[in-house]
Amino acid sequence: MPGRPFTRKKAGLKTGRDLVAIRSFKEGEYVAITISVTGIGVSKDDRDKIFEPFFTTKEVGKGMGLGLYITYGIVKDYDGEIEIQSKEGRGTTFKLCFPCVES
Repeated sequence: MPGRPFTRKKAGLKTGRDLVAIRSFKEGEYVAITISVTGIGVSKDDRDKIFEPFFTTKEVGKGMGLGLYITYGIVKDYDGEIEIQSKEGRGTTFKLCFPCVES
């Protein structure tokens, strides 16, 4: 909405033993969204490949490995950035940043 100040938002959802937290905030000239989940995390080797098409850690027939590849493409189409931070055994956070635009 025009003229409406940007406010920080945070939401949480517990799914089984894992907690999912979603935050949105302004960071300089960008709007940032973080999605964090507690859990097993992502290994360093997998983090280097996670946005490649058809990459999956699931069993054959259980996933196509396109979700993060498609997400990466959409973020880039809007001049955004996406990054991953993860600690094995602790969880993972994805951060998406998009440039602010005048409305």
